[in-house]
Amino acid sequence: MVKARSEGIFKGGVSILIRVIRNLLFFLWAIFPSIRVTSLLLIFRLLLRKL
Repeated sequence: MVKARSEGIFKGGVSILIRVIRNLLFFLWAIFPSIRVTSLLLIFRLLLRKL
């Protein structure tokens, strides 16, 4: 039960993190040119693959 609970907290935290990152990317996309954002997206994809 403890393991399942910690996994649920972990998954919830990851989904919140993904939402925050997505909002940040939209914010950056509104400010910076799209070239920088695409490079950031590639970096985030690499990070997510490592996770």
